[in-house]
Formats: sequence, C-alpha cells, structure tokens
Amino acid sequence: MLIELLVGAGLGAGAALVARRLRSRGSAPGETKPARAKGDLEVSDVVLYLDQEFWLAGCVRLIEEQEPVASLFRTPGADPITWLAELGVRREIVLFEDTAEVPGGHVGDELPIGGRSLRLSRRGRATLTTEGEQLPVTADSCEFALMQDGSGRRLLVIDHANGTRWALLGEYVGRELLDILPGSSQADESATRRG
Repeated sequence: MLIELLVGAGLGAGAALVARRLRSRGSAPGETKPARAKGDLEVSDVVLYLDQEFWLAGCVRLIEEQEPVASLFRTPGADPITWLAELGVRREIVLFEDTAEVPGGHVGDELPIGGRSLRLSRRGRATLTTEGEQLPVTADSCEFALMQDGSGRRLLVIDHANGTRWALLGEYVGRELLDILPGSSQADESATRRG
C-alpha cells in the first residue's frame, strides 16, 4: 500500500512538471500554438549575425498599457552582448551590452554616452513578464527610458520596482541581416506534427 502511494505521488509530480514546462513554452496539452511568422523570435532560438551566434535563453518583456516596449532576450556566452532586443511595435532589433556610463538618479531628456549625445525617445512605466532561463532577478514592474541618436545607437534604462537598475547600450541591426534557427520548442512542435 505504501509503495503504491509513493509511486502514485511520483507520477503526479512528474505530470505536474511536464505541464509546467509546456505552459512555460506557451502551450498546454491539447493546445496548439499559433503559426510562427517568419522572423519572429522565441526563447531557445539561435540567431546568427555576421560571425556571431546568439542563443536566446530567456526573455524579459516590458509592456506598457498592452503595447510592447521591449522583448529582451538573454544571450549567455555572447560577451560583450548580453541582450538581443526587439523594441516597440516595429520590433527593431538592437544588440545590447551592459553599461556603467549612465549616472544614478533620474534619467534626463539627453545623455552624453561615449562621446555621443542620446536623446529621449520614450519614457514610461511597464509591467514585466519573464520566460525561459538564465535571467537576472526582476520585479513585476519598472520605469524605463529609451534613448537614441541618429546613428542607430540605443540606450535602454530600466529601473525595477525593487530598486535594481539595468542600463543597456546597443546598436540597431537590420532584421534582414539575421538568420534565425528555431529552438527546441519549435523543433519539438514540427516533429509532433510530422509524427
């Protein structure tokens, strides 16, 4: 009797783990995910750009009043690039690295960074959602400032509700220059459809 209870508890825990992993991928048993549009980025994809390779391990999404501000994909092992981002509704691609050049306190309308002046393009409050792995600790909400110059340089400053600040400096990259290799979740779905 005790063995049967232990086996039953183990099976229940295993089923819960499988369901949790499927939900983190965006689908539960019996659900189908919407078709993926060409060029869409998802957690676990590998993105090739020139001679660089970026594994998208996890994603932090900033959403302001149901409008996307940014999808920040963590790129472990791609130093100095720490994030590959899609910004705004136009989903502009930016390769970000952490920067210490942003002074503490309120982010003004203009900042000199690396000899260039970046101007404020968007400021607001956003909610944060996460997906995937290898992500730093985040809060549920943040204040953000997005700045840019005419040459494609972008600065994203995120002040989390828990007091943590991320300052990310990067360069705009044309989406047409990227090769996207679907990650394991996409490959699993394709195998399931074929099988």
